[in-house]
Amino acid sequence: MKTIHKRLGQNKVRFGENDTMTLMLKVPKTCTSIYALMNETERKLNVIIDEAIPKDTPVNFYALRHDAHLTLSYADMIKFVESFNYKITYLSEK
Repeated sequence: MKTIHKRLGQNKVRFGENDTMTLMLKVPKTCTSIYALMNETERKLNVIIDEAIPKDTPVNFYALRHDAHLTLSYADMIKFVESFNYKITYLSEK
């Protein structure tokens, strides 16, 4: 975590605070997931995906609440993010 900003080529990286994320994404605190991107109409967030995530393994996310999750293929996750006009930054291990 301490080197993420360097890996992204940035001077500083800030993760959203719970209250800010709740306001922007319109989901309960700590329920932030990729699905909440559909609620963020101003497109102020940056989407960063770790390249280490296996492309052939399904990915799971909270279904905008704690008691349920939904599974997507990696390719469908990318399509979902891009469908809301987000540019994805991929985080490499280097």
